[in-house]
Amino acid sequence: MNINFNLSNPQYHMITTDVKYPLFLGGYGSGKSFIMILSAIIDAISIKNVNVYCYSPTFDQIRLNLYPRFQEQLDLLSIKYKTNKSEFSFTLQNKSIIFLRSLQIPERIIGYESYKSHIDELDVLDKNKAEDCFNRVVARTRQSVNNIRPGKVSIYSTPEGFSFLYDRWEKNKPSDDYKIIRSRTIDNPYMDQDYVNSLKATFTPNQLKAYLEGKFVNMQSGTVYDYFDRYKHHSDRLIKPDDVLHIGIDFNIGGCCGAVFVIDNNTPIMVKEFVSNDTFDIGMYIYKHFIENNHQVYVYPDASSKSRSTNAKQTDIQILRDHGIKRIIVGNQNPHITDRVNSVNTLLYNNRFLINTYNCPETTEALEQQSYNKNTGKPEKYNDHPSIDDRTDSVGYFIYSKFPVIRKKLYQSRKIKGV
Repeated sequence: MNINFNLSNPQYHMITTDVKYPLFLGGYGSGKSFIMILSAIIDAISIKNVNVYCYSPTFDQIRLNLYPRFQEQLDLLSIKYKTNKSEFSFTLQNKSIIFLRSLQIPERIIGYESYKSHIDELDVLDKNKAEDCFNRVVARTRQSVNNIRPGKVSIYSTPEGFSFLYDRWEKNKPSDDYKIIRSRTIDNPYMDQDYVNSLKATFTPNQLKAYLEGKFVNMQSGTVYDYFDRYKHHSDRLIKPDDVLHIGIDFNIGGCCGAVFVIDNNTPIMVKEFVSNDTFDIGMYIYKHFIENNHQVYVYPDASSKSRSTNAKQTDIQILRDHGIKRIIVGNQNPHITDRVNSVNTLLYNNRFLINTYNCPETTEALEQQSYNKNTGKPEKYNDHPSIDDRTDSVGYFIYSKFPVIRKKLYQSRKIKGV
């Protein structure tokens, strides 16, 4: 087999290393997903009748991103294959199969064997879950063929602070089986400087060290929202009669938190906070105070509200609709906590998030006080409701939905010849 392609030096090292657990640690647009796809395809076409597994954090990322990109790359390589959409798998002409699997439910990583495995964006999971998933994938990667050493598991990720990848590959590296191959965004031969400039205009300096250079940095210094300043980010803005209102909601039994925003010149301004006992109460509050006053209202609840409720008989979303709230913006799952926090902090850093601190005193204090949990590395959660994290979550659901800082992908098809 002879394949000619244009790779960066880090990508070439990743695809040729014989280390058992290589980690391709790269910034945004450094070609992590591309080299994972190419590596998996090479694994599958190099030997007959093997199973190669590729893992992604969520089902949506597989369905919307990974699956179509595998199809595109296989077509570019002129490799014949059959798809099984229900299993997200590709059976190649040599009878080897590439399976795409989610890390959402680690307990489902059972009952099969893999010749080689590849894991995308492992560091977006919290530390304990990431470790659990990695260990389970290692246990599955044991299909031995033609006396070839089994068990190679390759990781491709952007660093997210001092979490599992930092602990396993750098701080407490257990053996030489673990190796970091670091790739900067500018190492990508297809990189557009405008893309780099857009990242520089979007992220904080500390974030850029991770997202441009692929470095482990402290993403958790001080409080969670350490760019927030109640004086710098204060606004006297009040609700006006013709305002369109955007309401982030965090549902909890005994304390549902609402954060009411207006948007002026593409700047979100929080103008009111409120707390309700349950979903019926919050529906009544929104209808009475805003819809009856002829405001156009958009609601941004957490995604779990689609399937559960503070009331046993109906989902939270159904209850809101029954109270005349028709514009409900909710995804299939909540964003990663890191993405939600980054979205808020990026607006704060660029002075594009304002709050009426007089009308929203509890949320103001929550933004000032929320800290990180030393054990999980995630924003602290509290059992009593309403709590600090309930208020910041209600803010974050709206901000991420309307002003997301997402894991930007730069993807240009590589024409690969000579298969």
